[in-house]
Order: sequence, then structure tokens, then C-alpha cells
Amino acid sequence: MRKLSKKDVVIDIGANVGMVSEILARRGARVISFEPNTLAFAKLKLVADKFRNIETYNVAVGTKNQKVKLYLHSDYNSSKNDLTQASSLLKEKPNVSHEIFEKIQ
Repeated sequence: MRKLSKKDVVIDIGANVGMVSEILARRGARVISFEPNTLAFAKLKLVADKFRNIETYNVAVGTKNQKVKLYLHSDYNSSKNDLTQASSLLKEKPNVSHEIFEKIQ
């Protein structure tokens, strides 16, 4: 990361709340961040608004342009903790709920 400059472009897939995107932006690189979780994206957007070199997209990254389910942690609606990092496109993941999900692009 020390070698990053304004000439570099970094893609942050699954940027969550923007911690890594912010570090990359502070190094001077142009950062393109993707985050499908609505709550995490709102926090990412707050970080991105502080930097001219962060571009954000509230979508998942995949091989097809389609609507899919983003499965959320089974305690997502009842926990006071931020469980956005546990979201997954894979419903087989043991900590996600099949009933709690967001429809995302």
C-alpha cells in the first residue's frame, strides 16, 4: 500500500462500512467501492463523502446483472452489534438466515 499513488485505481469489493476504502483513499489512490448491504452502504457513503477519490456503488459484484438475495446474519434484526460484515450471497453460510435477506442488484 505504501506504493499507491494518485495514478493507481483500487477496487474494493464488499467494502462494508469503508474502513479499507478510507485507508486506500488516504494513500491517494482512486478507490471504487462496491457494497450491497443497505446499512453498510449508508456508512460507506459517509466515509466516501469525505474524499473526492472514492466512488461508491450500492450493488454486489458478480458475473451476471440480476437481482439476487443478500442473506443477512440470523441476529441481524435483534442485535445491537453491526452484523453487516456477516452478509452473504451464499445461503449455505452457517451464520445467515434464509428468511432475513435483502433483494440486491
